[in-house]
Amino acid sequence: MVSAWHGAGWVARLAIGLRRAASPVGLHAMTIVLLLTGGFAVADTAVNDLVDSSSVHVLLGGNSPLPGGATEDHYTAGAFQLMYEQPRLLGPLGLAVVYLNEGFLPQGRRDDFGLQLGYWAPILLRCRLGAQAGVDTYSNTTYSNYFQRATDYYDRHGGGVLLSAAAQCRITEHIGLEYRVTQIHDDGSFSTRMSMMGVEYTPGTESSDAIVGDDDDLGGSYLEAAMGRTILDTPYSSLDRSVSWMLGYGLDFQSHMGLEVSAIDEGHTPVSYRYGVAGEFKVRQEFNAGRWELFVGTGPYLARLTELPGGDGSTHANVLIDYGARLQLTRSISLSIKGIRVLSSNEHDDADLIEIGVAIRLR
Repeated sequence: MVSAWHGAGWVARLAIGLRRAASPVGLHAMTIVLLLTGGFAVADTAVNDLVDSSSVHVLLGGNSPLPGGATEDHYTAGAFQLMYEQPRLLGPLGLAVVYLNEGFLPQGRRDDFGLQLGYWAPILLRCRLGAQAGVDTYSNTTYSNYFQRATDYYDRHGGGVLLSAAAQCRITEHIGLEYRVTQIHDDGSFSTRMSMMGVEYTPGTESSDAIVGDDDDLGGSYLEAAMGRTILDTPYSSLDRSVSWMLGYGLDFQSHMGLEVSAIDEGHTPVSYRYGVAGEFKVRQEFNAGRWELFVGTGPYLARLTELPGGDGSTHANVLIDYGARLQLTRSISLSIKGIRVLSSNEHDDADLIEIGVAIRLR
């Protein structure tokens, strides 16, 4: 195991570095020190080969200057990234599912969902370098006049190219430290480059209490109820919030795939009220012998929208993206936390729902 001296050292450096995350120079310098420290620390561990195991990445950082892009004027904003990676799906290439929140930039508030193919090359000790490339779809809440943004805002959707380069070192057998630079070029939108640092978790073959039984117990159908918070995408989204709820029925027809139908009520915000029915195709990945899982889904969302105050109601076909994690409490009951992204077809009412739910497996 990593010695107490090594563990205390890299934790202290991490705390100091995060305080300077707004400075690109500080972030780069901190990352070099941490990666080197991590590489030598794991030299004292019993190293297992986890190259072929799936992993979860959580990274924080900010935008850095990009000529001709959103940060050309050196305006910076905080950003974060969530990523699930499955290595060696196509020979040496792996597949990553990516979510990026780019923060509050002058050109708008943009969220990106992407798929990337990537390659990792092992280097000194347990450190390695990697590169990824893929495509993304984005949702950007922006405005044509800054001084009239309270009412003159809109949601723009599109796609583009997502490029990344990363350096990673294992700190313990299952946890690594990662530094990643990601560049986005979106059609009909602005370009950005983000420098981020965070942790990578590789569960590997960790054991788990046998509370979920065989894999067959996790198949079949389930009912789920969830409740949470709706945040409407406006320049003043801190005020445009409401309580949301969801009732769903899901059917897992393969070990990693399924369908879900759900009724959703996004609640009343000061500017709108929306409710409807969604159908999703979902994929999931289990960890720790089925003790917990990650999932992502997408599909159409037919919803009734009423603009407030006093507006007329209308029905729209939207797109819904659903992602999160589920913890199996017993053989039939699980707890979930999820994010739901609504891509509105009227270009004015994109929303994020953050919910906590309980699911009961029917067999």
